[in-house]
Amino acid sequence: MTTTKRTNNDRLRPIILDENLCPQGWLSGGEQCIQLQFVSSGISQSSTECKRLGAELVNVVDEDGEPSLQLLDDLSLILEEASNTGVSMQSWLVSSGHFSPEWDSSNERIRFHKLPRENNHNMEILGLRRRRGQRLFELTLLSNTSINPFICALNPLTRRVLLYHQLLLPRGAPQFVEQPQPNGYFFDTSSGSNHSFLSLPCSAIGNPTPSIRWYKNGGEEIDLNSPNSTFIVSGGALLVPVSKIQPSPITFHCVATNELGSVRSLTATIRPAFIEPFQDYRLDAYPLILGTTMSGGARLECNAPRHFPSGFYLI
Repeated sequence: MTTTKRTNNDRLRPIILDENLCPQGWLSGGEQCIQLQFVSSGISQSSTECKRLGAELVNVVDEDGEPSLQLLDDLSLILEEASNTGVSMQSWLVSSGHFSPEWDSSNERIRFHKLPRENNHNMEILGLRRRRGQRLFELTLLSNTSINPFICALNPLTRRVLLYHQLLLPRGAPQFVEQPQPNGYFFDTSSGSNHSFLSLPCSAIGNPTPSIRWYKNGGEEIDLNSPNSTFIVSGGALLVPVSKIQPSPITFHCVATNELGSVRSLTATIRPAFIEPFQDYRLDAYPLILGTTMSGGARLECNAPRHFPSGFYLI
């Protein structure tokens, strides 16, 4: 979000709008502009949040029910990049409706026909799920009561409006060089952790040089001059003391301001990472049988303890 003051020179600039671009804070996926939403929500809350952004849940199938392969490839790459930063959600909500999946002879889903219904009861949820053991995501039907992170796609009108606003920025208006990312930040809650602070980046350029202010939980400004403040700002980055973070998720964003306007960053969510101890009892072992003979080996099962983030690897 940007608010600016116009100058006479800026009013004389020709405006050429490239509608193939995505506005700041949105990523290109297929022909759409998408944004990952990392706070797990149900279908109603996720739809409401997308509408608040001038968007809707990303539509990954066309009118014939055929998956958009280019969009799915792009979404898989974006989700994989997010997982490399510590986000390991296995399923993502992408759209909802009354779908009639069809399978081909190899039992692979190939179409998701959307059926007209007069009400929202028994609505199916279409999602992306990581393939087991692979770095790819596939379409799947999720439970209509499931809680998942979700993906929004900008409506065409909102996309044009945001791009137009960006073109109207006067020279010297604040622009971010670095800003917190919305893919979630995790801190270690174990007593042996060596990390005292978690750093959220924020730096901007402009003329005059912009000042940086930080906010938490949507709108509460962080008073760095308060004697009770435990936050530190270094080079614009906010250092959040790990020992003071509550168990529930907290959101942060920064605002860069100079006399030509203000620009608000993306919102970062900080949440604790944890893994509980394994059970102290031993699970059963099962002999391996190949055909009708014993192989001499054994199968040992492993029940992963409760943990967050949700992804895990069994070694």
